[in-house]
Amino acid sequence: MKNFQTNIVRKKIFYTKKFIIFLSFLLIVLIYSTIKIYPKSRNALLKSREIKKELEEAENRKMELEKEITRLNSPTGEEEEIRRNLNVIKPGENVLIIVEKNEQNANIKEGGQNDFWGNFLKDLTAWFKNKF
Repeated sequence: MKNFQTNIVRKKIFYTKKFIIFLSFLLIVLIYSTIKIYPKSRNALLKSREIKKELEEAENRKMELEKEITRLNSPTGEEEEIRRNLNVIKPGENVLIIVEKNEQNANIKEGGQNDFWGNFLKDLTAWFKNKF
């Protein structure tokens, strides 16, 4: 009997309009909070992925720089950098300069002195014609 009476009391409390309105209000507040927080959590997840990518790139760059440092700390690495940046040679070495053939270089080589004398003679004859 006592069990039956407690069930009646519970039903009176839980099935009242006030309690149902309170639960509905609580449900609406929880849904609103979830909807409001979802975009922020999505942005945080995207930022986290971007930061992980940047971290991987930075670690790769660090490894490359460490390799470059070890190369430069060796005598051959130092020598390569000095030769490349300062354009120097060791005593007893010769420098070989290779020039690629293109139209401008070909014209200079072919025309070279002939063009100078040809132009000089043309200019000289033009000057004489203008003077006399």
